[in-house]
Amino acid sequence: MKKPLFLTLLSLALHTAGLAQTDFRPGYVLPLTGDTLRGELDYRGSLRSSRLCRFRPAAGAPATEYRPEQLRGYGFAGSKHYEARAVALAAGPDSTRLFLERLVSGKAALYFVRDDQGQDHFYVAKAGGPLRALRQTSGETTVDGLRYQQTNREYQGVLADVFVDCVTVKAGVSKVRLNAGDLTAAVRGYNACNVVQPLPLLGNNTRTRISVVLGVAQSTLGFATGNLLSEQDFRSQPAPVLGLGFYFPLANLSEKLGLAVDLLYTREKYQERTFRSKQAGYGSEQQAKFNDAYLLLPVQLRYSLPQFKPEPFLQLGGSVGYALQLGGEYRYRAQLPPYDYNAWTPIYTTDGQARSAGLFSRRQLAFGAVASIGLGKLTVAGRPFAVELRAERTNGVTDATLYSSSFTRFSALLHVGLRK
Repeated sequence: MKKPLFLTLLSLALHTAGLAQTDFRPGYVLPLTGDTLRGELDYRGSLRSSRLCRFRPAAGAPATEYRPEQLRGYGFAGSKHYEARAVALAAGPDSTRLFLERLVSGKAALYFVRDDQGQDHFYVAKAGGPLRALRQTSGETTVDGLRYQQTNREYQGVLADVFVDCVTVKAGVSKVRLNAGDLTAAVRGYNACNVVQPLPLLGNNTRTRISVVLGVAQSTLGFATGNLLSEQDFRSQPAPVLGLGFYFPLANLSEKLGLAVDLLYTREKYQERTFRSKQAGYGSEQQAKFNDAYLLLPVQLRYSLPQFKPEPFLQLGGSVGYALQLGGEYRYRAQLPPYDYNAWTPIYTTDGQARSAGLFSRRQLAFGAVASIGLGKLTVAGRPFAVELRAERTNGVTDATLYSSSFTRFSALLHVGLRK
């Protein structure tokens, strides 16, 4: 299946950036003859890992490079496993010996390799039998003088043949797409057919992770110059944060990359604040208060270090906030007797009112940047957890250029996984 150009370029960029680095982790190599050698392996991306294995017997020792012709395979402790096999990356008799990543083991095994053009190839083998390529082709066909683009999903026929002795799994072959996630689920389902204990997945877990998000946030609402709230900051009380979190692994690019998308609700209240006016025409002393409720949609690219447990991660991205509620009032006390405050007046204009009825027009959508750090792979009673500290900066409550404002929000979040 052909990868989008931007994914291919990103993959190659990550591969190039990693050439000057080493990341040795515990593992083993399987020589062509003799016993298994244990030590450390240099962890690399999919393309490099299929062509070269760098092994050293202990930390600090010189590394030896092995090519597929020199080994039966190699693997990382509790992680990825590779087998040296001869495969044809394209239709035809020509084959190349490469290290194939074994995604699933069992009575049916699933393998993966990436070619020099960034295209992914998958193979399945049953009960130690030969590898069978999982491919799909596309081309033009002509019907009644009209040309149509036709996709031939050859891999579904191969899977149906492999799964012939498990009716329930075979029946779902037509819904399987040619990607790591769907193929892994299908082969694991076949391996578990009529088996009491399911066989484990060897390698990355490519499933989307869903979690309930609980937390607390505190924000600061600041105003720029040019209005009666010039250079004033309003700090909210700690507010609860509730929502759902979704994590999409980008395993085809790198084991360390993923996309985190949250849908969060928070309601913040800014207590009454007294301050001196920076605009002489509005009296000597001001008071203002705000309250708001937002539906937040932060989208962040995650970079994690999966070799550690707990797993540290860093996230960067953008955020969109939809204002479900925006409320604010102000009042001032005159410079002359009786020095009493006037009545509370709405800060925001409303539809149908003149500009003089309020000071600001509401901003329904707020945009900004968000960053966070956290720890994953935490478990309690078999339930996965992650903790996160997040900072967010958005463009505030008003869309008037002269009355610009900004939110700075800090939050501590707990992600409780829905899947054990």
